[in-house]
Amino acid sequence: MKSETTFIYALCEPYPNQHKIRYVGKADDPYRRYEQHCSEAIKCGITHKDRWIQNLQANGKEPQLEILEEIPKVGWQAVEQEYIRVFKAIGFQLVNLTDGGDGVCGYVFTSEARMKMSVSQTGKKQSPELIEKRIAPLRGKKISPERCAKLLAANIGKEKTPETRAKIRAAQLGPKNHNFGKEKPLDVRTKTSNANQGVKQKSSASRFVGIALEKRYKTWRARIRYLGTVRELGCFRNERDAARAYNSAALEIYGPNAKLNVLTG
Repeated sequence: MKSETTFIYALCEPYPNQHKIRYVGKADDPYRRYEQHCSEAIKCGITHKDRWIQNLQANGKEPQLEILEEIPKVGWQAVEQEYIRVFKAIGFQLVNLTDGGDGVCGYVFTSEARMKMSVSQTGKKQSPELIEKRIAPLRGKKISPERCAKLLAANIGKEKTPETRAKIRAAQLGPKNHNFGKEKPLDVRTKTSNANQGVKQKSSASRFVGIALEKRYKTWRARIRYLGTVRELGCFRNERDAARAYNSAALEIYGPNAKLNVLTG
């Protein structure tokens, strides 16, 4: 049988300043929630509470847990809000992001705050250990058809920036490409470029080169071949838009030797 009560707890400064309350929260199991606070701060904490705990841990200390009150689950929000209000009025420098009553999820960051956090993380390289830790749980998991449809719909009609195109091209020209370092004679490259840059798929119902119909999602997929690899250009709701994207990529890759789709008429 589930308990009908919950707890209001506080995180305090360590001894000898344990009377200084810094955070007020609610939890059915305060001791487990305390462990979560400490572990979250170690992993990737970015809130005021996390920074405070990180500073304590850097000095070999941990926050003190104090149970303030056991209360009924019904109406706990008002009790938590009152504790926070009173402690702020007394002068405690609380690290709570809100006035209470939000639950574990709590504060929703504004778009400006999200932008600041994004800028602060831009350019920071993740360690191989952290990357492996994030990828490991996803290995072997299949993406559901619903998820695939959402990802596809989100990218329909989006054209890649010149910078992104340059990065993709550099990757295709790099050592990871099995044709890296293999140079063909100029006449052979000119002769084969038009023949291979955009071969139609057998299942395609498009009249344009490099365009294939995705019947399941009712969109047109644009692709182009280069150095033995197929480069995805995106999916479009309109067949002519897909052909334009193909023409743009063909001119970028093959220059004046590109075989373009004719869009007139």
